Amino acid sequence: MASRDLPARIATRASNVGVSMPADLGEALAAYLDLLGRWNRKINLTALDVDPPSDEAIDRLLVEPLVAPGTSDRRIVWRSTSVPEAVRRRLR
Repeated sequence: MASRDLPARIATRASNVGVSMPADLGEALAAYLDLLGRWNRKINLTALDVDPPSDEAIDRLLVEPLVAPGTSDRRIVWRSTSVPEAVRRRLR
């Protein structure tokens, strides 16, 4: 299960490399990491510790993909209305 501070940890790890993100994106990424952790216990999907998530797992699986596009201002545009309903239900 995702801890309450996981969205803040994700945001902190992102800000360490100059990426700012809205709070609801941190919540969505925490839900994704929680789901990945559950499946990773059944099938080894990553070689990283995701249950509970290590800082390395957060960096490699979540932060690096945010940095990869190479946006100049490093602000993430996130529209929570674009999240599928199934994911939104998990975030509640």
